[in-house]
Amino acid sequence: CNNHPDPNTIDNPGCMPNGCYSIELTTWLKDMQPQSGPIPENITKLINLTKLDFSGQTGITGPIPSDIGNLTNLTDFYLYALVMGEDGEHAGGIAGGIPTSIGNLTNLETMDFRNAGLTGQVPSEVASLPKIRRVKLGNNELTSLPENSWNSPDLYQIDMPYNLLTSIPNEIAKISSLEWLALGGNNLRDLNFLSHDEVNLPNLYLLNVSNQEIPID
Repeated sequence: CNNHPDPNTIDNPGCMPNGCYSIELTTWLKDMQPQSGPIPENITKLINLTKLDFSGQTGITGPIPSDIGNLTNLTDFYLYALVMGEDGEHAGGIAGGIPTSIGNLTNLETMDFRNAGLTGQVPSEVASLPKIRRVKLGNNELTSLPENSWNSPDLYQIDMPYNLLTSIPNEIAKISSLEWLALGGNNLRDLNFLSHDEVNLPNLYLLNVSNQEIPID
């Protein structure tokens, strides 16, 4: 695999990173041939990766590697559409949730884990990412968003429709850079996060809370 014509962009090399990629040169891993089984732990040795894309790999199963935080140069991380096979049939998907080590990805700008089979809470470390711009976690089984403040001044999109959210922390409505907030198809009990004194959403142009029965007092 190290004989690939452009080691900086490994397109469809036909193997996973089990010693076949240059640790120093590989910066972009995408468009691999169909994979099956867990994401290998040793992918976290490719410390110069800036883009990691497993989109559409419906054979992927198992957890996100616990050492994913080693990829501190990563700017774009895609685990999109892992649980839908041909003809809409259920296929693989991530087992478990988002590891807390993701908080070490201090250069991460895009997190696209839509339809990946994720469960549990979105860890507080996600809100602490200093450069995150897009958080796309729709169509999973995630139960809550972080309660702590979001650190990135450039965060403009939180996309979390069709999860298992029952409430939204007040901190979400303090993200002044936010333009897109999609929360439809959850189990929200109220919209109180939009009614406190510190709401600061001057740039918000899309708010979607459709397809759920929210009580109106």
